[in-house]
Amino acid sequence: MPCVTYIVEGKETDGNPSLRYITLLREGARAHGLPTHWQEKLDRNRPAE
Repeated sequence: MPCVTYIVEGKETDGNPSLRYITLLREGARAHGLPTHWQEKLDRNRPAE
């Protein structure tokens, strides 16, 4: 399956995704019916501060 990945420079000490990005991932996972365990993993991710 072809895919595209973007990498954005962030805080080296944080390493967490932005709130906008993690929200897009969470919504996409739900919209596409990804497995519950994967959705829960995304929900546990804290956004960058």
